[in-house]
Amino acid sequence: MGMNKYDRLLHILNLLRTHKNLNAQRLAKECGVTERSIYRDIISLSEMNVPIYYDRGYKLASDNFLPPLNFTFDEYHLLKIALEASP
Repeated sequence: MGMNKYDRLLHILNLLRTHKNLNAQRLAKECGVTERSIYRDIISLSEMNVPIYYDRGYKLASDNFLPPLNFTFDEYHLLKIALEASP
């Protein structure tokens, strides 16, 4: 089973920041979903004004809209669980 959409969108952003020329097939494999889900996710990110474009793979037009993400996916996931568990 793949990750939920919110987690997946963050994961896609992190992948696009650290890799160049990722296609829908590779993103789908990394996220554990179908290519169709990735296409919907790219549309969602674009609707949130994330500057994504396609040129032999998906790319971010600028890294300036986000602060650096220094967590691995596992670290992010543990942090999310801890924040959700705190009162």
